[in-house]
Amino acid sequence: MSKKKFDPFDAVMKQGTLIAGTIGAVGITGKLSQQLPSATGTKIMGSMDTMKVIPTVHAASIGFGALGSLKEIEKKARKR
Repeated sequence: MSKKKFDPFDAVMKQGTLIAGTIGAVGITGKLSQQLPSATGTKIMGSMDTMKVIPTVHAASIGFGALGSLKEIEKKARKR
């Protein structure tokens, strides 16, 4: 099984999709809780705030993937 190479363009596109999805999910939930105020809606909206961390964690994984890619380039340069 071969190791998949890091593709920066693919990583950035996935990050954009994740951010858009997170914004959409939090926004829709916020609008629903405004339209139907209840104790349950408040709890759901409070839990949706934790979703805002997901894009940050994903972006950190992109950074580590980029660093790993640079390490492979360095190894190839040393072999020459």
